[in-house]
Amino acid sequence: MWYTGYFGIFFNLVLFFRDVLGEGSGAAANDTNMWLGSMFLASLLGAFIAESFLGRLWTCTLSQVVAVAGMALMMIATRLVLSEQGVTGTMRVFFYISIYLLSIGCGASQSTLQALGADQFDEDGDKATFFTRYLILNNTGMILADTLVVYVVSSRGWLVGFGLATIIGAAGLIMFVSGIPLYRQYRHRGNPYKRALQVLVAAARKWRLEFPDNSDAPSKEGHMDVEGRPSAKHTDSFRWLDKAAVETPFDNMNNGARNAWRLSTVTEIEEMKSVLKLIPVWASSIFFNTVYSQAGTLLVEEGALMNNSIVGDIVMEPATMNLFNLLVIVFVAPLYNATVVPLARSITGLPCGLSPLHRTGVGYILCIIAASLAGVLEAYRLHRFKQGLPAPSIFWQVPEYLMLGFAQFLAGIGQLEFFYSYAPLSLRSLGSAFCLTCIALGSYVSSLLVWIVTLVTTQGGAAGWISKDLNDGQLDYFFWLLGGLAFLNLLWFTWCSRAFMRLQAPLVVQQEKMSNSLVHNVQCSQ
Repeated sequence: MWYTGYFGIFFNLVLFFRDVLGEGSGAAANDTNMWLGSMFLASLLGAFIAESFLGRLWTCTLSQVVAVAGMALMMIATRLVLSEQGVTGTMRVFFYISIYLLSIGCGASQSTLQALGADQFDEDGDKATFFTRYLILNNTGMILADTLVVYVVSSRGWLVGFGLATIIGAAGLIMFVSGIPLYRQYRHRGNPYKRALQVLVAAARKWRLEFPDNSDAPSKEGHMDVEGRPSAKHTDSFRWLDKAAVETPFDNMNNGARNAWRLSTVTEIEEMKSVLKLIPVWASSIFFNTVYSQAGTLLVEEGALMNNSIVGDIVMEPATMNLFNLLVIVFVAPLYNATVVPLARSITGLPCGLSPLHRTGVGYILCIIAASLAGVLEAYRLHRFKQGLPAPSIFWQVPEYLMLGFAQFLAGIGQLEFFYSYAPLSLRSLGSAFCLTCIALGSYVSSLLVWIVTLVTTQGGAAGWISKDLNDGQLDYFFWLLGGLAFLNLLWFTWCSRAFMRLQAPLVVQQEKMSNSLVHNVQCSQ
């Protein structure tokens, strides 16, 4: 229900920006991407608050309250905008405040709700079942948003459609709150974000120091054992971080305890090294999400200029085309496990058939194909428009959405499994947060790319590639640009993944083999 309410607004937002607030196509796409990116960045805020202050339950509850309040304020703002002849600056500011409250609340809830649900189970098998159903229900909620809410918006208007989304979101909050007395809560040990920052600060403070003459690098924990976490062997990568473990007379506090901001343990340093080794692969996933974000922005605007008639007066709304993207994620998983996994397992010898990096790479290839198909279709649509011919059917977009759906299934879940499996045990929350920040930064990069392309292509008074009226622009060039950049990103990912496997963090291998990870159980359960 929660996803139905939130994404019921998201799937319609780009058209609201353009048709109601009077923004151009590029500006509407940018604003939507910035809003979506803010939601995923807010997930980091939610994780930090949950692990440092309130715990998962109360962080999740408070953030959902904030999100529903944002929905209610957005309804009021929409009513004001629609009731006036023109959109004033005050109305615009009020509307933006409301939607960003919704974005922050939903993002903060998203980062804690999944972990809170897993806390309710003791056995790994039960947790695996929960994660699988959580994924399916989330995408089912998005399908309802892309059909029911989008249909109500198109048939009954913006206010009724957004009102329905708000009611659904509020109902989800009531259902969640009703179970508070039954939820299990856990106390968390420490803050992984704080520990990572402490290592960086300690290393920066000692960057001028040399290692002791009797040792090129710290090699043991000694009295600095980290309670509750396994010790790690020292590695030679990122040697500048090793200085955080060099002891000086100023490293202890007045009571004799170690000052964690000045002296780090070998285990803490190796944890930080393990995270740094993930960053190149993480960077490649940013641009994947840049391309994927077009499904909710420019592809919707392209579809609005195509023939969306099905039979008689029955039409397919442009935003509803995302349904094909979502259906892939919901229905392909069982088929993937039943057909692709056994075949790939016989070839690779891996329990999952394809490793997370293999799956991610295949997803990147499909992403290139999706961008290229979008460029070809837009060129064909523009050709027919300039020839005075009827617009092509909107169902020509189906292959693009299907390719994006397959790409998200393979690359998106592959990234989640990769970051979860290879992050240190004590930094698993940070590993999972990597996926969310990729989506956020991908949306921001998309906005930046649209802005740069618009700036460059509108020189001399030209309409530009992404003009306010797409019939005057060359959106096909932009899609082909995305395809070319996605190809370069694939090359970068290939190099990074090979380098990572050569420098694979020993700490992670000691702690837990990848095939035993929880995400492995989710994806490989038959």
